[in-house]
Amino acid sequence: MEAITQCVCDSEPALLALDAPLGWPISMGAALIGHSAGSLPSAAADCMFQRQTDRLIQEQLGKKPLDVGADRIARTAHSALRHLDQIRESLDRAVPLAWNPARITGAQVIEVYPAATLLAHGFSKTTDASYKGTGSEHRKAREKLTTKLAKNEDLRGIAGDVRLRMEETDHALDAVVCCLAAVNFLRGDAMPPEPDQVPLAKKEGWIWVSPGRGTQ
Repeated sequence: MEAITQCVCDSEPALLALDAPLGWPISMGAALIGHSAGSLPSAAADCMFQRQTDRLIQEQLGKKPLDVGADRIARTAHSALRHLDQIRESLDRAVPLAWNPARITGAQVIEVYPAATLLAHGFSKTTDASYKGTGSEHRKAREKLTTKLAKNEDLRGIAGDVRLRMEETDHALDAVVCCLAAVNFLRGDAMPPEPDQVPLAKKEGWIWVSPGRGTQ
């Protein structure tokens, strides 16, 4: 938190790429308002627990994000939003969601999903599971993935302590992939919501990711 606020200065634009849902399914709220215990919710399960952006990520890349309305990821989402609010308080200014890479002023935020970003950059669907963990096999998978990521034109500066941390823990590796997703957004490479999807995206949140490429 302190490190983030120190990096965000008033004179330069800054983009925060958060690996956490920043909103909940709108159908969930509508279904629960009038719900009583023992009765069937008015919304179907997929509509109630998944957001528009989650369904589109699954359609585009074949990777289903965790259901923010049903899984423990809901606590991660709440925690991320709490930290984001603390950042706003510390900076004493607004930190809105970003929707246009050409209009980044001050500090803004996007939601990203490292597993989807890796798929978009050509890594296989099994990559995400292989490097998450503390075992020696997970360490080897992170070393292999870090080597491949270091060849990416936007990540060629990976070296030294950063590279070592990526090999040591999946959290650090994910953080670097979040940076890659942020670069994709700033370059205009990430898929935006279609005009008719914008109102719902601004209520539920939107995962920014590039279109898929061939598998590595």
